[in-house]
Amino acid sequence: DPSDPNCIFSHDAQDALFVDPFEHHIKASSSCSSLSSFAEVEPDDSYMLMSVNEIINGTSTFPGLLPLIRHYVQETGGHLETIDLINSYMDLIQKRASGELMTTAKWMRNRIMKHPDYKNDSYISSKINSDIIKECWDITQGVIRPPELLPSDLVTVNCSSLPRRLSKNVNAFCS
Repeated sequence: DPSDPNCIFSHDAQDALFVDPFEHHIKASSSCSSLSSFAEVEPDDSYMLMSVNEIINGTSTFPGLLPLIRHYVQETGGHLETIDLINSYMDLIQKRASGELMTTAKWMRNRIMKHPDYKNDSYISSKINSDIIKECWDITQGVIRPPELLPSDLVTVNCSSLPRRLSKNVNAFCS
């Protein structure tokens, strides 16, 4: 919807993720002492302008989505390997939201802008496209690991060592 405030804020900026606030559905609270203070949301006081970093990582009045998920994972328990994998992915999301790591879109824009064939004319030639696709493929295969895109401590999935209960869910990625 073009009249949605989030669309209006993000339309003009390449880095809207870091530049513009988004309208986020929360219960505004004067204290963030416990996660339970956010259990009930009233429609009248449930929206606040926040950056993506604030939505994901929290503020003094909102715990953030990742801390809520981390709390849930901790409370529900599970297999250590699964929890380590989930925490690794949450660390990646946290670092992308905070700007510590580039988003995939920003990384791709930077690679295109720095490509020797790019002429700053918004045209992406077949050569540029092919080089970017190859680089993306090499990342997925573990051949390269751009430090501005992926943390050095990111846990990767070795399909042959996945527990049986998880391998059913990721077979498409492992074949």
